[in-house]
Amino acid sequence: KSITFKVPDTEGVFPYVCTFPGHGYIMFGAMYVTHGAMPAMKEDPHIPHPNAEQSAETNHQHKKMPLHPYNPVPPYLYRILMPDAGPAAIAVSLPQKLSYCWDAGACRLRYAWQGDFIDPVDYWDKKGEPNAKVLGNIFYRDKTQFPIRLGEEKQIPTVKFKGYRLVNAYPEFHYSLNGMDVYEIIFPGTSGNGLERTFRIPEVTSIVWFIFDPDDGVRYTTSAGKFYGSTLQLTSQEAKQFTISMTKAEKEYQ
Repeated sequence: KSITFKVPDTEGVFPYVCTFPGHGYIMFGAMYVTHGAMPAMKEDPHIPHPNAEQSAETNHQHKKMPLHPYNPVPPYLYRILMPDAGPAAIAVSLPQKLSYCWDAGACRLRYAWQGDFIDPVDYWDKKGEPNAKVLGNIFYRDKTQFPIRLGEEKQIPTVKFKGYRLVNAYPEFHYSLNGMDVYEIIFPGTSGNGLERTFRIPEVTSIVWFIFDPDDGVRYTTSAGKFYGSTLQLTSQEAKQFTISMTKAEKEYQ
């Protein structure tokens, strides 16, 4: 097989990485557009060089290998196995040292943490057998059966993941609840101490409920609807687009 690239007229170096989950740490390189000489592979400053005779884990322990093949700038995401989530987990790094785990299989936010992102070295070194390690402190964990309900407050919806798109590098998740399209995008809170979740349910015609557990580690405010204890109720009009702010509680999450 052959692959043909259309390259720019301007000379430059273009790093690339395999985006299949878990492959990016060992499958990467740099494409040169140049009329000059190519650097020797071992001397190329654009490609990280772990010691091939040692494992990724050993290199990492001896500070020979970074956590990521390139220097990522938030927001960015990894499709990678994560603890306490299904096999379709997506780990997202946000600005202000905030991160979260979104479960695409279950169509829900699982947990959020503050601090460093993840350590994927064991995961990549052992071909996806273990989970990536959360490096920060988890301050929120969803404890509900499912947070969003349509029409009936106690009815758990049937969910289906329909993909995501990037909006200014932030993933907007698209899924359906009982066949109704829902869009969810998560930003860092303005204080840097929590998350802001914006939902869009454009075609909804029923009451929408957002359920949470008072001991999940955060305090809630909303752009629309009314709180009744640990339940937010929204009219169909309010639910077409609303934002829920989740601020880290003062006490430590247990």
